[in-house]
Amino acid sequence: MMKNLAPALTVALMLISMVCTAQNSTSVDIIDQSPAGCPLRVSGQTDFTESEVNGVPLVSFPFKLVVTNLSKKTVMALVVLSHFATTDRPVLAQHNELDAYFSHEKEIAPGADFIDDHHDHNLSFPLHGEASVTKPIPVARSEVIFVQFTDRSTWGNDRDENVLSLMKTRVLVHQSLRKLAANAAKGTESEFLKTLQIKSDDDHAEWVLNKIREQQKQEGTPAAVSTVRDWLTVADSR
Repeated sequence: MMKNLAPALTVALMLISMVCTAQNSTSVDIIDQSPAGCPLRVSGQTDFTESEVNGVPLVSFPFKLVVTNLSKKTVMALVVLSHFATTDRPVLAQHNELDAYFSHEKEIAPGADFIDDHHDHNLSFPLHGEASVTKPIPVARSEVIFVQFTDRSTWGNDRDENVLSLMKTRVLVHQSLRKLAANAAKGTESEFLKTLQIKSDDDHAEWVLNKIREQQKQEGTPAAVSTVRDWLTVADSR
């Protein structure tokens, strides 16, 4: 499960349908600010593009985040917090996360990389605050907040709000999968589909369940049932 782009500032998204002028793009390496002893390393790059629309200064920053597993254990879940800014004004804080609780394929083996590429994101944000007299320099910093390994051991702050959100989503998805599997076991497709359409109150859990809904539409109910059972098998082995 992946989820990201959560503004920490009061930042109004603007649809750039107007004419942009004075574009200025700069590539910046992401600085790893994780604490000493962190079992993961963060690297990557973002492309800051400054522009102006109707006199309003804007900035966009598609990015690629690379998280390398430095430990000798396999990573099951992680949370990374990133800050994007210029030297004179903050722009955005966001968290990136991975949860492979339901899929061995998403686990990060020792020495392997997890790559979160958002170069297709083209959102622009208005710059707030007073600009400095000197030319602002873009800055990108990331910090590993939490890591969980497949042996259930952890590193980092398990009380961070983003970590608690990840764990909440995991529980809700697990409950939904059990209900789906129970209905599938009855052999009644209509009951399975009815349960599948029940919306979750958790947006992130809903994002995961939508993957099963899309599979059911494209490949049919048997394929969706197979995925539900596969995910439960992996989860029950944890």
